[in-house]
Amino acid sequence: MEIQEFEKQKDKLETELKREEREQFDDASNEILMYLKSKEDDLSRSSASCKTEANVVNIWLKFLEDTWNLQTAQNDSREKQVVLEVAQRIDKESPKTRIKRKALEEEYLNLEGKFLTALSIVDAMQKQFCMQSEGIYRKETEGVRELFDALAKIKEEFESVERLTLKVETPTLRLQSRLPDKNLSPTSS
Repeated sequence: MEIQEFEKQKDKLETELKREEREQFDDASNEILMYLKSKEDDLSRSSASCKTEANVVNIWLKFLEDTWNLQTAQNDSREKQVVLEVAQRIDKESPKTRIKRKALEEEYLNLEGKFLTALSIVDAMQKQFCMQSEGIYRKETEGVRELFDALAKIKEEFESVERLTLKVETPTLRLQSRLPDKNLSPTSS
């Protein structure tokens, strides 16, 4: 009977050992699963961040294309304005020329306003970008910084060009056009 007792005890110990092994296996499996879940969450956040950055870069590219188009249109407008001024001196301001000049000047003012608004938006975006990426270096941000530098150069070039005073901006002309008698001067009342 003693052998049977030892065998029962052996079976009991084996069962207990298997149970402990199973618990250890379950604990280790749970730790691995938690670790993998944590890595999956990290990858998900990283993926979302990359998508956001890619979206910002795409928006920037579109913005730069629009800015380039605006700059080109502004240059074209300036060229038209010079041609118009030459024609003005030749035609001595015929009514048809005045209408064309006025249309060109208004178009120029419109484009100039859009360009200045775009530059203002760039400044705001640059401040926001610098605040968000402060102390962080990424290869992708280097490209964005280069774009900001290029836009700053465009802004500097734009501001360095001496701007002519347009006739549609001259207050005395606007005042004269409102006066009923052309012989009255803007200072008389």
